[in-house]
Amino acid sequence: MHQLIFIAQSGEGLLKLYLTNPIFLEQGYSSERIGWHEASMPFNFSEGPEYMPPLDVIQPYRLLPPRTLIEFEITCAAATPDCSGIVQLGYDRLSAP
Repeated sequence: MHQLIFIAQSGEGLLKLYLTNPIFLEQGYSSERIGWHEASMPFNFSEGPEYMPPLDVIQPYRLLPPRTLIEFEITCAAATPDCSGIVQLGYDRLSAP
């Protein structure tokens, strides 16, 4: 199962994740860079420093042809220009009892 975790560290801002691959243009997208997901700090983090969006709608396995780069950006609000946050990508691990 895919897992995406946005982690707010300080300040207010927007955490964004992009997928980049020139093949996206051949697949009919208008850009080789696709915005994949975003989360607003601190608004999406009301339950703690981590925000884990549901990925069942995004289905990233359909958007990840070979050599796709995953890029992370943060845009800080004017009130807190030194905001910070990180993004973690991975898979949930399932184990038998």
